[in-house]
Amino acid sequence: PYYQLCGNTYMAIYMEKELNSYDQAEDYYKLAIKYGEECLGRGEYYRSLAFLGLGRLMESNGDFLKAREFYKKAIDEDDDPQVFQEAQERLDKLSL
Repeated sequence: PYYQLCGNTYMAIYMEKELNSYDQAEDYYKLAIKYGEECLGRGEYYRSLAFLGLGRLMESNGDFLKAREFYKKAIDEDDDPQVFQEAQERLDKLSL
């Protein structure tokens, strides 16, 4: 499950950032999180990236409540400073 978590996270980021294929990106992020649930104790960074990505997608769709939920999960999942910074900045922006 760990490698599926990593691979699906990267595919989701590619779909979101390079191909602007948001529906496919969402599917890959959700699949990554599903695999991530099977390997707790490992892969926190990739799960945090997946939650962050889902937050961006929800925010772009105007679903700000879900976006906030995913940003909080991204912060709670791992202590990576870049993930924390982006998620916190987006949470702060949504709080205005």
